Amino acid sequence: MGAAMGNDRPRFQRWLLGARTAETAGALFDRHVLAAVLTVAYGDPWAALDMGMGLSRGQLAALVVRHFPHAASELLARVSDGDGAAPLNDGEEALRALLLARRGGEALEQVWLAHILARRAQEGRRLWQDMGLEGRSELTAVMTRHFRPLRLLNTSDLPWKTFFNRALCQGLEEDGRRRCRASSGLSLRR
Repeated sequence: MGAAMGNDRPRFQRWLLGARTAETAGALFDRHVLAAVLTVAYGDPWAALDMGMGLSRGQLAALVVRHFPHAASELLARVSDGDGAAPLNDGEEALRALLLARRGGEALEQVWLAHILARRAQEGRRLWQDMGLEGRSELTAVMTRHFRPLRLLNTSDLPWKTFFNRALCQGLEEDGRRRCRASSGLSLRR
């Protein structure tokens, strides 16, 4: 399927989601979000899948086996020889730490999404676009479901990259120190 994907991202995403199982609405939403970001990352011919998602090979394998076992051989053939989880810059590392510290529970999906969100925030478009989501409301739903403490702090409903930058500047990190990273590495486009 992957080699033939070309520009047919919707078809690739439908293929990923094709294997239906009995799932709750929340689990279905998680699969949708993960399929969307996998589709975007897979569609980048210049980046290995683990690098595009900010996940280690082991994390990516666990995610794929758990949510898309029918696609494991196709997806895992696109991993790098390096460590996709290694932060690209200080901004990614700080955002990942913030997300991990303010997640709503202990689910593996929250760890994976913290890595994915921090990596995809390094891209130049709106974060929901770089995640492959259909709109900002889907990204807000991800934040509500998995990072509720942060979602509740975004009282002005700021675009998420703007909010993350402000959160990092205002010292919302666990150690409470005030740190402003004007060049955090996050793209400030909304």
